[in-house]
Amino acid sequence: DWQRSAGDFSCVSCGRKRLPASEFSKKQVEKALASLKTLPDRDIRTGPDIEQTLFINAVCKNCMQEKEAQERAEAERRREERQEEVEDAEAAVGPPERVVVTLEERPFGMTPSKAGGVGYLVVKLSEGKPAAKAGVRP
Repeated sequence: DWQRSAGDFSCVSCGRKRLPASEFSKKQVEKALASLKTLPDRDIRTGPDIEQTLFINAVCKNCMQEKEAQERAEAERRREERQEEVEDAEAAVGPPERVVVTLEERPFGMTPSKAGGVGYLVVKLSEGKPAAKAGVRP
């Protein structure tokens, strides 16, 4: 039983050793146990006088929480930077001019802003694509 196996796990992130399985998520434990089956040179001997001890490496719950918090903070920082870039670009260009354009083929070759509203607020264009040929400008 993987929840009662005490002291056979170690965290590859923080380096703590001899941890019980309860310090790891079920998914991490299952992944680590599955990786043991794929070891090419594992000891396959069996018998009453042969003692086997397995030490399993995975990422503990604490390290996973810290990693997820860092990823969320980084995503929030990038989102704020993109929003500032959009606001700076909008301020430099002035109020956007609404123009109706019909493009016949895909891909259009333009990147829309994440700002809400109807239609596209063009931030970037790809040269040679239908939008650029139609005269669309950011």
